[in-house]
Order: sequence, then structure tokens, then C-alpha cells
Amino acid sequence: MYLGIDFLLDESGKLHISEVNTGLPGGAREYDLIHRIRFNRPSGIFDRIEEISEENFSKSFTRYIRELPYFDELKALKIWMDGKGPLPSSIPEMLRLEDKWVQYRLLGESFPMVASELFNEKKSAEYTAYIQKYGGIILKRRLGRGGAGFKKIKNFSRLKEVMNLNVAKDFYIVQPLIKSRLKIKDKYYMLSVRVMVFSGEFLCMFANISSRITSNHGIRFYVNPGNSFGVGDEDFRTIEITEKAWEADVFFKEEPPAYLYHNLYEEEISDSFLNIPRKMHSDIMNVAISISNFYSRLDVNKLPLCFIEEENFRKLQGFDLEE
Repeated sequence: MYLGIDFLLDESGKLHISEVNTGLPGGAREYDLIHRIRFNRPSGIFDRIEEISEENFSKSFTRYIRELPYFDELKALKIWMDGKGPLPSSIPEMLRLEDKWVQYRLLGESFPMVASELFNEKKSAEYTAYIQKYGGIILKRRLGRGGAGFKKIKNFSRLKEVMNLNVAKDFYIVQPLIKSRLKIKDKYYMLSVRVMVFSGEFLCMFANISSRITSNHGIRFYVNPGNSFGVGDEDFRTIEITEKAWEADVFFKEEPPAYLYHNLYEEEISDSFLNIPRKMHSDIMNVAISISNFYSRLDVNKLPLCFIEEENFRKLQGFDLEE
């Protein structure tokens, strides 16, 4: 499988897996742009992806993606998660991996997943204790993309406000707030690291930093294994690039939906880099490869049901992603 795995790095240096993205997650194009700006030459990542596809599947990568037996349903599900289209007519078992709660149930015992549980509006006292212990909690949609529906709760008044929302039962997961952040010139930014793996092979990693509550689609940084942690040059420049993503050409036989323009065309790249300790760099690579190998051995027929297959979803009337 072709995976994009998002890591958070807390202030003690511990790794946490935020989520595992399947299908054709973004990452290769961003890395290549970063590499071109950093080293003034192509990264070679696209050639490597083609080599792995030919070695393992005897076909080009585009054919590999488009000939997935669940390709049409995958595309429909991604668009539904964006709130821009109907559900696919069926849910192949492999698509259960899109559900973040399913991911946690599969990976939580063996990998450093962020601890998760289903949101329950009756657990106000328990969540208050979580806020006191961790400094906050996070609510995430089990099926969602791009930070949609993401809620950070750091005090009781915000918790009370969220508890009063009429959210779909079991559609959200609750997680402790992981302080994955980076200090640049006395200002803190949210930080995450995206790692791409394909068929058990490490492809690349890069960092996202953002002043927003989520780090996705922030400023992209090259990740450099070193002896310290921090940005190499705090007086960095950012370069804004507008060009169609490689992933868009592979995934969409037609032109991508107009609402995805920002995601698929626009990137902001730093000309600096993020240093992380060599052991952390190695650990991130090894964990990502291990997850790829774990996924390759899955019996998809035994995967837990995802949200849209569950009884709670079937009981909903007029379910709205924007609740």
C-alpha cells in the first residue's frame, strides 16, 4: 500500500502517530518541491515510486492506483469526507482503514498512536480531568480530511460549549492534547512530520509548521538528521509555488474538483530546514516501514466496521458533515 503517516513530536522528544492516510495521500510532490529549493535539483522520488511499483506489481504507478479494486469507491469516499458529494454506493472492506477509530484499534497496541476513545457527551467530568492533566483535549472526526471538524479544547467553558453540540453519536474521537510545536524567534508553531512509504519502502519525510491549530498545509520544511532540534536558519524565506500536484494527475482521470485547488496546486516552501536528532529521524523511518508491512499483512475481511457501516450511522436522519 501507498501510505502517508503523520507524526507529532512532543516536548519530551516522544513520537506520536496522529493518523495513517491511505489511497494516494499528498507528500511526494511536496517533498520534491522542498528538495528542489533546498538542493537545486530534483529529488528522484517519482522515479523511485515507479521502480517500486514495477518491482512489486509489474505495472506503472498510475496503473497500480487506478486499477485498485476499490478505486472508484475510494475517490467517492474522499469527496464525501470533504462534504462535497454523496457516499459511494458500497464500502469495500479496505476503505475501513480511512476511519481514524479503526486505525487506533488496529495499531494502538503495537505502535505509538495518540491515545483515542469515542466521544461521549455524558463524560464531561472525565474530559475535565483530561484537560487538567494534559492541558487540553482534541476532538477529531473519525472520517474527515484537512482538519475539518477539528476542535481543540483547553478550558471548561469551551468543553461545555462542545458538549452542547448536537454531534452525531460516535462520529468523533477524543485525544489528549499533544504539544507538538516548534519555537522560532520566541513564537510557537504547530509541528507535524509527514512520512511517505510504499510497499514497505521508505520514500521521504518532511515537516509542516503552522500558526493555526492544525499543522496540515502549513509551511513545508526539509527534515535533516542532526544532533539538535530546531530550525537551521530562523531568518528563512518562504517560496509560494502554484503548479498542479503529481498526485492529482495520478488520482484524477479528469480535472480535479475545483474546491481542491488550494490543496492540489498551492504550496508554501521554506528555504531553511528542520534539524531533528538522528535517533528520532531513524525511529520515524522504522515505525513508518513497520506500519506499511503491518498493513500489507492485514486480512481486510476482519477489519472492524467503519462509522458509515455502523448502526449509529444508519439511524441518523439527514446526517450533515458540518454539524
